[in-house]
Amino acid sequence: MLSFNYIYLLPLLLSALLSLRSFRLGWPKAYRIFSLFLILTLLIEAFAISWKWYLHSTGSWSFSRSNLWIYDGFITVRGLLIMLFYYLVLTSKLLKKLISYGVAILSVFGILNYFLIQTPHHINTHTIVLANCFIIFLALAYFRQLLRNKTLIRLNTHSAFWISLGNFIYYSGTLPFFLLFDYLIFKQPTIANSYLFINDILNILLYSLYLIAYLVKPWEQQPLQSSSQQY
Repeated sequence: MLSFNYIYLLPLLLSALLSLRSFRLGWPKAYRIFSLFLILTLLIEAFAISWKWYLHSTGSWSFSRSNLWIYDGFITVRGLLIMLFYYLVLTSKLLKKLISYGVAILSVFGILNYFLIQTPHHINTHTIVLANCFIIFLALAYFRQLLRNKTLIRLNTHSAFWISLGNFIYYSGTLPFFLLFDYLIFKQPTIANSYLFINDILNILLYSLYLIAYLVKPWEQQPLQSSSQQY
């Protein structure tokens, strides 16, 4: 039985499996790309856990049990895939241009930070903070796009709404911790340990909202007829 620390794998697994129907049913490209992101995330999690449990030491090699290098390497990839998703769902040409610049910045900085600055042997908090800021901004940009829509819409039928809600809650919730990471780890270890529990809850919520996103049908997301009555 999974411990609480691994419960998030259940909604992640379900969301990844359910997202496969986006290919079978011909969902818009953005959701198929996000499906690939979920599948890749699941594979990375499986690899990281397997490395810690037994892959680090076999008959052919013996390395440290730490799987930090795996998670650090995925930070940049994760951020880029989420930014690509928003590039496809946002309609503003200015935002698309900003995303293009953001992709270049995150790619270059993420690689430099991984190999030269913080290295794979330490948590790449600089990359995490940068990626989180980009994702939070894009989630808010999507909410703004919805608010500026001149027709009434059913938010519960919009997959991108659930994805953005999950992104905003998780990445804004984890951002303060990584901004204060060094201080909390060395000066307030009790608070840092408490945050790990909060992060587990945020992970469960994040992947549960991703799961909901693939329970709706984005090709049927037709706006409601606007009411002539003014409120």
